[in-house]
Amino acid sequence: GNPVVMTPYSVSYYNMKPDPNGKGPGHNDSYMSLKMNYDFDPAPPRYSAEQRKNIIGYQPCVWTEYIPTTKDLEFVLLPRLSAASEVSWTEVKSKNFEDFKRRLAKQHFKRLDVMKTNYFVDPPQDAQLNLFTDKIKTSIKTDFPKAKIFYQEYKSGKYTKAQEYK
Repeated sequence: GNPVVMTPYSVSYYNMKPDPNGKGPGHNDSYMSLKMNYDFDPAPPRYSAEQRKNIIGYQPCVWTEYIPTTKDLEFVLLPRLSAASEVSWTEVKSKNFEDFKRRLAKQHFKRLDVMKTNYFVDPPQDAQLNLFTDKIKTSIKTDFPKAKIFYQEYKSGKYTKAQEYK
């Protein structure tokens, strides 16, 4: 019956790695995608109306013991903070992740570029570490025009140097 600010670990702790491949800064054993963050409902329907009435806010958190630099901090916070804004201020029925991604690409990433921030762009959904174990022809694309896609070949039990896919 007390007023609460929601901060569940799985969608609120930004010290989790944003990269599904486990690369970059953040806690080694955790991962949170931008979509997971965006889809969070601080007052889910499974709570009674009385319980939801006591949810007065949402608070993302970050612990920096696995985030050594300011650039690394930007990397785990951005664009997650944009998603947190919509979690906090937009009714669930009005949220649309596809529209959110479009606005990120069209507006927010440009602002982040102008400010020279270090932000994370989700990789293509099918581009996971060790995705291909044999020869295969594929096409990979991303929703975000400035995203760079890198690949490595596995030869003689070792990975080659990462190369940019163009």
